Amino acid sequence: MKLILYALLATIVHARLHQRTLKKKKKKDTPQSMSMSSTSSSTKRSRSSSRSQKEEVPPGMLQMCQQETIWKDVLINATDLQDYLDQGHLQTTCNNTCEDNNACTVDFYDEEIFRCVHATFDCPDPSEICDSVLGCIRPSNQRECDDVDLCTTDVWDPFKIDPATGSYGDCVYTQVTCVGDQVCLPDQGCTCDDGDICTTDTFNASTEMCEHESCMGGQVCDPREGCVCDDQDPCTTDVFDQATGVCVFTPCGGGQVCDSGVGCHCDDSNACTVDTWNTSTEVCDFTPAVICTGTNEFCDPFDVIDEDSPKTENALDWTRFRDLYPDRPFCVISPQPSSYGVVTIPAAAQNDPKFQFHVTTREDKGGSTVDWFTLCGLDILSPGNVPFIGLFVDISGSMTMATVQNSYTKFISDVTNAGLGHCQVQNGQERWVLPFMTDLAPDSPSCT
Repeated sequence: MKLILYALLATIVHARLHQRTLKKKKKKDTPQSMSMSSTSSSTKRSRSSSRSQKEEVPPGMLQMCQQETIWKDVLINATDLQDYLDQGHLQTTCNNTCEDNNACTVDFYDEEIFRCVHATFDCPDPSEICDSVLGCIRPSNQRECDDVDLCTTDVWDPFKIDPATGSYGDCVYTQVTCVGDQVCLPDQGCTCDDGDICTTDTFNASTEMCEHESCMGGQVCDPREGCVCDDQDPCTTDVFDQATGVCVFTPCGGGQVCDSGVGCHCDDSNACTVDTWNTSTEVCDFTPAVICTGTNEFCDPFDVIDEDSPKTENALDWTRFRDLYPDRPFCVISPQPSSYGVVTIPAAAQNDPKFQFHVTTREDKGGSTVDWFTLCGLDILSPGNVPFIGLFVDISGSMTMATVQNSYTKFISDVTNAGLGHCQVQNGQERWVLPFMTDLAPDSPSCT
Protein backbone atom coordinates (compact mmCIF):
# COMPACT_ATOMS: atom_id res chain seq x y z
CA MET A 1 0.00 0.00 0.00
CA LYS A 2 2.72 2.42 0.97
CA LEU A 3 4.81 1.60 -2.10
CA ILE A 4 1.83 2.35 -4.35
CA LEU A 5 1.30 5.67 -2.58
CA TYR A 6 4.99 6.55 -2.95
CA ALA A 7 4.87 5.75 -6.67
CA LEU A 8 1.77 7.90 -7.13
CA LEU A 9 3.35 10.87 -5.33
CA ALA A 10 6.58 10.50 -7.30
CA THR A 11 4.60 10.60 -10.57
CA ILE A 12 2.79 13.78 -9.50
CA VAL A 13 6.02 15.49 -8.43
CA HIS A 14 7.78 14.49 -11.65
CA ALA A 15 4.92 15.86 -13.74
CA ARG A 16 4.97 19.17 -11.91
CA LEU A 17 8.75 19.46 -12.27
CA HIS A 18 8.43 18.80 -15.99
CA GLN A 19 5.81 21.54 -16.35
CA ARG A 20 8.01 24.03 -14.49
CA THR A 21 11.01 23.10 -16.68
CA LEU A 22 8.96 23.85 -19.82
CA LYS A 23 7.92 27.22 -18.40
CA LYS A 24 11.51 28.14 -17.62
CA LYS A 25 12.56 27.18 -21.15
CA LYS A 26 9.96 29.49 -22.66
CA LYS A 27 11.14 32.34 -20.46
CA LYS A 28 14.75 31.88 -21.62
CA ASP A 29 13.67 32.41 -25.25
CA THR A 30 12.48 35.94 -24.47
CA PRO A 31 14.73 39.06 -24.31
CA GLN A 32 13.75 39.51 -20.74
CA SER A 33 15.01 36.05 -19.89
CA MET A 34 18.20 36.70 -21.82
CA SER A 35 18.71 39.84 -19.85
CA MET A 36 18.13 38.03 -16.61
CA SER A 37 20.62 35.34 -17.61
CA SER A 38 23.37 37.96 -17.79
CA THR A 39 22.79 39.00 -14.21
CA SER A 40 25.86 38.60 -12.09
CA SER A 41 26.21 35.72 -9.73
CA SER A 42 26.45 38.18 -6.83
CA THR A 43 22.96 39.45 -7.66
CA LYS A 44 21.68 35.85 -7.77
CA ARG A 45 23.24 35.21 -4.43
CA SER A 46 21.61 38.30 -3.00
CA ARG A 47 18.27 37.16 -4.39
CA SER A 48 18.84 33.70 -2.98
CA SER A 49 19.68 35.17 0.39
CA SER A 50 16.46 37.17 0.33
CA ARG A 51 14.44 34.09 -0.51
CA SER A 52 16.17 32.17 2.25
CA GLN A 53 15.17 34.73 4.84
CA LYS A 54 11.54 34.41 3.68
CA GLU A 55 11.86 30.63 3.73
CA GLU A 56 10.72 30.54 0.09
CA VAL A 57 12.16 28.28 -2.57
CA PRO A 58 11.96 28.94 -6.32
CA PRO A 59 10.58 26.35 -8.70
CA GLY A 60 12.84 23.67 -10.06
CA MET A 61 13.72 21.85 -6.82
CA LEU A 62 16.65 19.53 -7.13
CA GLN A 63 17.84 18.69 -3.63
CA MET A 64 16.55 18.61 -0.06
CA CYS A 65 18.64 19.55 2.94
CA GLN A 66 18.58 16.86 5.66
CA GLN A 67 20.80 18.59 8.22
CA GLU A 68 19.20 19.80 11.48
CA THR A 69 19.06 23.49 10.49
CA ILE A 70 16.35 25.97 9.59
CA TRP A 71 16.59 24.61 6.05
CA LYS A 72 15.57 21.09 6.94
CA ASP A 73 12.91 19.64 4.67
CA VAL A 74 13.30 22.54 2.14
CA LEU A 75 14.01 21.57 -1.47
CA ILE A 76 16.54 23.89 -3.07
CA ASN A 77 18.36 24.03 -6.36
CA ALA A 78 22.10 23.59 -6.65
CA THR A 79 22.91 27.32 -6.92
CA ASP A 80 20.90 28.21 -3.86
CA LEU A 81 22.52 25.35 -2.00
CA GLN A 82 25.90 26.91 -2.65
CA ASP A 83 24.55 30.24 -1.42
CA TYR A 84 23.45 28.61 1.85
CA LEU A 85 26.83 27.00 2.25
CA ASP A 86 28.54 30.32 1.67
CA GLN A 87 26.38 31.87 4.39
CA GLY A 88 27.66 29.36 6.89
CA HIS A 89 24.83 26.81 6.97
CA LEU A 90 26.97 23.71 7.22
CA GLN A 91 24.53 21.01 6.23
CA THR A 92 26.52 18.04 5.06
CA THR A 93 24.10 15.73 3.30
CA CYS A 94 21.28 16.57 0.94
CA ASN A 95 19.16 14.45 -1.35
CA ASN A 96 16.40 15.01 -3.84
CA THR A 97 13.49 13.34 -2.01
CA CYS A 98 11.33 14.05 1.06
CA GLU A 99 11.92 10.58 2.52
CA ASP A 100 12.32 10.72 6.33
CA ASN A 101 12.98 6.97 6.69
CA ASN A 102 9.89 6.62 8.89
CA ALA A 103 7.65 3.79 7.77
CA CYS A 104 4.70 5.43 9.55
CA THR A 105 4.62 8.63 7.43
CA VAL A 106 3.68 9.49 3.86
CA ASP A 107 6.37 11.91 2.56
CA PHE A 108 5.72 14.49 -0.18
CA TYR A 109 6.67 18.06 -1.14
CA ASP A 110 3.98 20.72 -0.71
CA GLU A 111 4.49 23.44 -3.36
CA GLU A 112 2.22 25.85 -1.52
CA ILE A 113 4.48 26.08 1.50
CA PHE A 114 7.69 25.01 -0.25
CA ARG A 115 8.36 22.29 2.31
CA CYS A 116 8.31 18.55 2.70
CA VAL A 117 5.29 17.12 4.50
CA HIS A 118 5.45 13.92 6.51
CA ALA A 119 1.85 12.87 7.08
CA THR A 120 1.13 10.11 9.53
CA PHE A 121 -1.40 7.48 8.57
CA ASP A 122 -3.46 4.82 10.34
CA CYS A 123 -2.97 1.15 9.66
CA PRO A 124 -5.87 -0.32 7.65
CA ASP A 125 -6.39 -3.02 10.29
CA PRO A 126 -7.49 -1.45 13.63
CA SER A 127 -5.79 -4.27 15.50
CA GLU A 128 -2.39 -3.30 14.05
CA ILE A 129 0.04 -0.60 15.12
CA CYS A 130 2.70 1.19 13.11
CA ASP A 131 6.39 0.73 13.82
CA SER A 132 8.72 3.40 12.37
CA VAL A 133 10.96 0.68 10.95
CA LEU A 134 8.66 -2.30 10.35
CA GLY A 135 5.49 -0.48 9.36
CA CYS A 136 2.09 -1.94 10.29
CA ILE A 137 2.44 -4.89 12.62
CA ARG A 138 0.13 -6.81 14.91
CA PRO A 139 1.24 -6.60 18.60
CA SER A 140 1.32 -9.64 20.83
CA ASN A 141 -1.98 -10.84 22.28
CA GLN A 142 -3.34 -8.57 24.97
CA ARG A 143 -3.26 -10.04 28.46
CA GLU A 144 -4.79 -9.05 31.76
CA CYS A 145 -2.67 -6.65 33.77
CA ASP A 146 -2.88 -7.02 37.53
CA ASP A 147 0.06 -6.64 39.90
CA VAL A 148 -2.20 -7.22 42.95
CA ASP A 149 -1.28 -3.75 44.14
CA LEU A 150 -4.16 -1.36 44.79
CA CYS A 151 -1.70 1.53 44.62
CA THR A 152 -1.25 1.22 40.86
CA THR A 153 -3.49 1.52 37.82
CA ASP A 154 -2.89 -1.43 35.54
CA VAL A 155 -3.44 -1.03 31.77
CA TRP A 156 -2.32 -2.79 28.61
CA ASP A 157 -0.20 -0.67 26.24
CA PRO A 158 0.10 -2.16 22.73
CA PHE A 159 2.91 0.29 21.86
CA LYS A 160 5.14 -0.56 24.80
CA ILE A 161 7.95 -3.00 24.05
CA ASP A 162 8.04 -5.99 26.35
CA PRO A 163 11.62 -6.13 27.70
CA ALA A 164 11.36 -9.89 28.15
CA THR A 165 10.41 -10.70 24.54
CA GLY A 166 11.35 -7.53 22.64
CA SER A 167 7.91 -7.52 21.00
CA TYR A 168 5.20 -4.87 21.14
CA GLY A 169 2.59 -5.02 23.88
CA ASP A 170 3.21 -4.90 27.63
CA CYS A 171 1.54 -3.89 30.89
CA VAL A 172 1.97 -0.39 32.27
CA TYR A 173 1.65 0.14 36.01
CA THR A 174 1.15 3.75 37.08
CA GLN A 175 1.39 4.82 40.70
CA VAL A 176 -1.88 6.08 42.17
CA THR A 177 -1.91 9.60 43.57
CA CYS A 178 -4.06 9.76 46.72
CA VAL A 179 -6.19 12.80 47.51
CA GLY A 180 -5.37 14.89 50.55
CA ASP A 181 -3.31 13.28 53.29
CA GLN A 182 -4.40 9.75 52.53
CA VAL A 183 -1.73 7.10 52.23
CA CYS A 184 -1.74 4.23 49.81
CA LEU A 185 -1.48 0.68 51.09
CA PRO A 186 -1.05 -2.14 48.56
CA ASP A 187 -3.86 -4.17 50.11
CA GLN A 188 -6.26 -1.26 50.72
CA GLY A 189 -5.50 1.44 48.20
CA CYS A 190 -5.87 5.06 49.30
CA THR A 191 -6.85 5.04 52.95
CA CYS A 192 -6.84 7.11 56.11
CA ASP A 193 -5.69 4.18 58.22
CA ASP A 194 -3.33 5.52 60.88
CA GLY A 195 -2.45 2.07 62.20
CA ASP A 196 -4.21 2.74 65.52
CA ILE A 197 -6.78 0.03 66.27
CA CYS A 198 -8.57 2.39 68.65
CA THR A 199 -9.44 5.12 66.14
CA THR A 200 -12.14 5.25 63.48
CA ASP A 201 -10.50 6.58 60.32
CA THR A 202 -12.60 8.37 57.67
CA PHE A 203 -11.95 10.68 54.72
CA ASN A 204 -13.71 14.05 54.63
CA ALA A 205 -14.45 14.75 50.98
CA SER A 206 -15.20 18.42 51.68
CA THR A 207 -11.87 19.21 53.30
CA GLU A 208 -10.02 16.42 51.48
CA MET A 209 -8.41 15.49 54.76
CA CYS A 210 -8.41 12.38 56.95
CA GLU A 211 -10.21 12.38 60.28
CA HIS A 212 -9.35 10.03 63.15
CA GLU A 213 -11.99 9.64 65.86
CA SER A 214 -11.11 7.97 69.16
CA CYS A 215 -13.35 5.47 70.99
CA MET A 216 -16.78 6.93 71.58
CA GLY A 217 -20.00 6.26 73.44
CA GLY A 218 -18.38 4.94 76.58
CA GLN A 219 -16.12 2.51 74.76
CA VAL A 220 -12.61 1.82 75.99
CA CYS A 221 -9.55 0.85 74.01
CA ASP A 222 -8.47 -2.77 74.03
CA PRO A 223 -5.02 -3.17 72.41
CA ARG A 224 -6.12 -6.48 70.90
CA GLU A 225 -9.76 -5.84 69.96
CA GLY A 226 -9.91 -2.08 69.55
CA CYS A 227 -12.83 -0.06 70.91
CA VAL A 228 -15.02 -2.21 73.16
CA CYS A 229 -17.69 -1.75 75.81
CA ASP A 230 -16.43 -2.99 79.17
CA ASP A 231 -17.57 -1.77 82.57
CA GLN A 232 -15.31 -4.26 84.37
CA ASP A 233 -18.41 -5.94 85.86
CA PRO A 234 -18.55 -9.68 85.10
CA CYS A 235 -22.27 -9.66 85.91
CA THR A 236 -23.29 -7.43 83.00
CA THR A 237 -23.51 -8.06 79.28
CA ASP A 238 -21.68 -5.24 77.49
CA VAL A 239 -22.67 -4.29 73.92
CA PHE A 240 -22.35 -1.21 71.72
CA ASP A 241 -25.67 0.12 70.40
CA GLN A 242 -25.04 1.23 66.81
CA ALA A 243 -28.31 3.16 66.71
CA THR A 244 -27.59 5.35 69.73
CA GLY A 245 -23.80 5.25 69.53
CA VAL A 246 -23.34 4.40 73.21
CA CYS A 247 -22.47 1.34 75.29
CA VAL A 248 -25.29 -0.59 76.96
CA PHE A 249 -24.57 -2.64 80.10
CA THR A 250 -27.30 -5.19 80.80
CA PRO A 251 -27.41 -7.20 84.06
CA CYS A 252 -27.65 -11.00 83.87
CA GLY A 253 -31.02 -11.98 82.45
CA GLY A 254 -32.93 -14.90 81.03
CA GLY A 255 -32.58 -16.96 84.19
CA GLN A 256 -28.82 -16.50 84.42
CA VAL A 257 -27.03 -16.09 87.71
CA CYS A 258 -23.84 -14.19 88.34
CA ASP A 259 -20.62 -15.66 89.60
CA SER A 260 -17.78 -13.24 90.24
CA GLY A 261 -15.30 -15.69 88.76
CA VAL A 262 -17.44 -16.81 85.81
CA GLY A 263 -19.86 -13.98 85.12
CA CYS A 264 -23.36 -14.58 83.82
CA HIS A 265 -24.19 -18.26 83.41
CA CYS A 266 -27.04 -20.73 83.72
CA ASP A 267 -27.23 -22.75 86.94
CA ASP A 268 -30.36 -23.99 88.72
CA SER A 269 -28.31 -25.88 91.35
CA ASN A 270 -29.96 -29.13 90.25
CA ALA A 271 -27.53 -31.95 89.55
CA CYS A 272 -30.17 -33.72 87.49
CA THR A 273 -30.41 -30.99 84.83
CA VAL A 274 -28.10 -29.85 82.07
CA ASP A 275 -27.95 -26.04 82.14
CA THR A 276 -27.34 -24.18 78.86
CA TRP A 277 -27.87 -20.68 77.47
CA ASN A 278 -30.20 -20.56 74.46
CA THR A 279 -28.85 -17.93 72.07
CA SER A 280 -32.10 -17.90 70.05
CA THR A 281 -34.50 -17.27 72.92
CA GLU A 282 -31.88 -15.61 75.16
CA VAL A 283 -33.02 -17.58 78.19
CA CYS A 284 -31.54 -20.48 80.14
CA ASP A 285 -32.59 -24.03 79.25
CA PHE A 286 -32.60 -26.57 82.08
CA THR A 287 -32.85 -30.02 80.49
CA PRO A 288 -33.33 -33.12 82.71
CA ALA A 289 -30.18 -35.24 82.75
CA VAL A 290 -30.76 -38.59 81.07
CA ILE A 291 -28.21 -40.38 83.26
CA CYS A 292 -29.41 -39.10 86.60
CA THR A 293 -30.57 -41.60 89.26
CA GLY A 294 -32.78 -40.94 92.21
CA THR A 295 -29.71 -40.11 94.28
CA ASN A 296 -28.23 -37.85 91.58
CA GLU A 297 -25.52 -40.44 90.99
CA PHE A 298 -24.97 -43.16 88.46
CA CYS A 299 -22.59 -45.96 87.68
CA ASP A 300 -19.89 -45.34 85.09
CA PRO A 301 -18.37 -48.08 82.95
CA PHE A 302 -15.92 -49.83 85.22
CA ASP A 303 -14.76 -53.43 85.14
CA VAL A 304 -12.89 -54.54 88.26
CA ILE A 305 -12.98 -58.21 87.32
CA ASP A 306 -10.13 -59.72 85.37
CA GLU A 307 -10.83 -63.37 84.63
CA ASP A 308 -7.14 -64.20 84.56
CA SER A 309 -6.05 -62.32 87.66
CA PRO A 310 -8.99 -60.86 89.53
CA LYS A 311 -7.17 -60.78 92.84
CA THR A 312 -4.44 -58.37 91.72
CA GLU A 313 -6.42 -56.30 89.27
CA ASN A 314 -9.19 -55.42 91.70
CA ALA A 315 -7.32 -52.77 93.68
CA LEU A 316 -5.36 -51.55 90.68
CA ASP A 317 -8.45 -50.92 88.57
CA TRP A 318 -10.19 -49.01 91.30
CA THR A 319 -7.14 -46.79 91.86
CA ARG A 320 -6.76 -46.09 88.17
CA PHE A 321 -10.43 -45.25 87.77
CA ARG A 322 -10.47 -42.85 90.69
CA ASP A 323 -7.36 -41.06 89.36
CA LEU A 324 -8.95 -40.60 85.97
CA TYR A 325 -12.45 -39.77 87.18
CA PRO A 326 -12.25 -38.24 90.66
CA ASP A 327 -15.92 -37.17 90.71
CA ARG A 328 -17.65 -40.17 89.15
CA PRO A 329 -19.48 -42.96 90.95
CA PHE A 330 -18.44 -46.51 90.05
CA CYS A 331 -19.52 -50.13 90.27
CA VAL A 332 -17.67 -53.12 91.69
CA ILE A 333 -18.30 -56.79 91.09
CA SER A 334 -16.67 -59.10 93.60
CA PRO A 335 -16.48 -62.87 93.01
CA GLN A 336 -17.28 -65.31 95.80
CA PRO A 337 -14.54 -67.71 97.00
CA SER A 338 -13.26 -69.94 94.20
CA SER A 339 -10.04 -71.48 93.11
CA TYR A 340 -8.73 -67.93 92.65
CA GLY A 341 -9.38 -67.25 96.30
CA VAL A 342 -11.10 -64.27 97.76
CA VAL A 343 -10.77 -60.97 95.94
CA THR A 344 -10.83 -58.31 98.59
CA ILE A 345 -12.40 -54.98 97.72
CA PRO A 346 -10.13 -52.17 98.93
CA ALA A 347 -11.42 -50.53 102.08
CA ALA A 348 -11.04 -47.15 100.44
CA ALA A 349 -13.37 -48.29 97.68
CA GLN A 350 -15.99 -49.52 100.13
CA ASN A 351 -15.87 -46.22 102.02
CA ASP A 352 -16.01 -44.12 98.86
CA PRO A 353 -19.31 -42.16 98.94
CA LYS A 354 -19.71 -42.71 95.20
CA PHE A 355 -19.43 -46.48 95.49
CA GLN A 356 -22.89 -47.80 94.49
CA PHE A 357 -22.98 -51.41 93.40
CA HIS A 358 -21.35 -54.43 94.98
CA VAL A 359 -22.26 -57.50 92.98
CA THR A 360 -21.01 -60.86 94.31
CA THR A 361 -20.24 -63.59 91.78
CA ARG A 362 -19.20 -67.20 92.18
CA GLU A 363 -16.29 -68.70 90.30
CA ASP A 364 -15.89 -72.49 90.42
CA LYS A 365 -12.86 -73.62 88.50
CA GLY A 366 -12.69 -77.36 88.11
CA GLY A 367 -12.28 -79.33 84.95
CA SER A 368 -13.99 -77.42 82.20
CA THR A 369 -16.25 -75.46 84.49
CA VAL A 370 -15.61 -71.75 84.50
CA ASP A 371 -18.06 -69.08 85.51
CA TRP A 372 -17.55 -65.33 85.75
CA PHE A 373 -19.30 -62.03 85.44
CA THR A 374 -17.99 -59.09 83.46
CA LEU A 375 -19.36 -55.59 83.79
CA CYS A 376 -19.64 -54.51 80.15
CA GLY A 377 -20.21 -50.85 80.85
CA LEU A 378 -22.90 -48.43 81.79
CA ASP A 379 -24.40 -48.00 78.35
CA ILE A 380 -26.84 -45.13 78.39
CA LEU A 381 -30.05 -45.09 76.37
CA SER A 382 -32.96 -42.73 76.69
CA PRO A 383 -36.31 -44.52 76.30
CA GLY A 384 -37.86 -41.93 78.56
CA ASN A 385 -35.21 -40.81 81.01
CA VAL A 386 -34.16 -44.27 82.21
CA PRO A 387 -30.54 -45.26 81.60
CA PHE A 388 -29.39 -48.84 81.30
CA ILE A 389 -26.50 -50.72 82.83
CA GLY A 390 -24.98 -53.73 81.13
CA LEU A 391 -23.74 -57.03 82.57
CA PHE A 392 -22.45 -60.05 80.67
CA VAL A 393 -22.82 -63.56 82.10
CA ASP A 394 -20.79 -66.32 80.46
CA ILE A 395 -22.50 -69.72 80.94
CA SER A 396 -20.88 -71.44 78.01
CA GLY A 397 -19.67 -75.03 78.11
CA SER A 398 -20.74 -76.93 81.23
CA MET A 399 -21.56 -73.64 82.96
CA THR A 400 -25.19 -73.23 84.02
CA MET A 401 -27.09 -70.17 85.06
CA ALA A 402 -27.81 -71.77 88.45
CA THR A 403 -24.19 -71.43 89.49
CA VAL A 404 -24.35 -67.66 89.29
CA GLN A 405 -28.04 -67.12 89.88
CA ASN A 406 -27.64 -65.66 93.37
CA SER A 407 -25.08 -63.13 92.24
CA TYR A 408 -27.11 -62.31 89.14
CA THR A 409 -30.25 -61.74 91.24
CA LYS A 410 -28.33 -59.47 93.59
CA PHE A 411 -27.04 -57.45 90.65
CA ILE A 412 -30.53 -56.96 89.19
CA SER A 413 -31.82 -55.91 92.59
CA ASP A 414 -29.11 -53.28 93.01
CA VAL A 415 -29.72 -51.94 89.50
CA THR A 416 -33.46 -51.67 90.13
CA ASN A 417 -33.01 -49.99 93.49
CA ALA A 418 -30.75 -47.41 91.87
CA GLY A 419 -33.53 -46.46 89.44
CA LEU A 420 -31.74 -47.93 86.43
CA GLY A 421 -33.52 -49.90 83.73
CA HIS A 422 -32.47 -53.36 82.62
CA CYS A 423 -33.61 -56.16 80.40
CA GLN A 424 -32.54 -59.77 80.08
CA VAL A 425 -31.73 -61.36 76.75
CA GLN A 426 -30.34 -64.83 76.16
CA ASN A 427 -28.30 -65.72 73.09
CA GLY A 428 -27.57 -69.43 73.08
CA GLN A 429 -25.74 -70.11 76.34
CA GLU A 430 -24.81 -66.45 76.89
CA ARG A 431 -27.04 -64.14 78.85
CA TRP A 432 -26.94 -60.36 78.59
CA VAL A 433 -28.36 -57.55 80.62
CA LEU A 434 -27.48 -54.94 78.07
CA PRO A 435 -29.16 -52.06 76.21
CA PHE A 436 -27.19 -52.47 72.98
CA MET A 437 -27.80 -55.79 71.26
CA THR A 438 -25.10 -55.52 68.61
CA ASP A 439 -23.44 -58.74 69.79
CA LEU A 440 -26.62 -60.79 69.34
CA ALA A 441 -27.55 -62.66 66.21
CA PRO A 442 -30.08 -60.90 63.93
CA ASP A 443 -32.85 -63.34 64.91
CA SER A 444 -32.22 -62.98 68.61
CA PRO A 445 -34.60 -61.06 70.87
CA SER A 446 -33.75 -57.44 71.47
CA CYS A 447 -34.14 -55.15 74.42
CA THR A 448 -36.54 -52.28 73.86
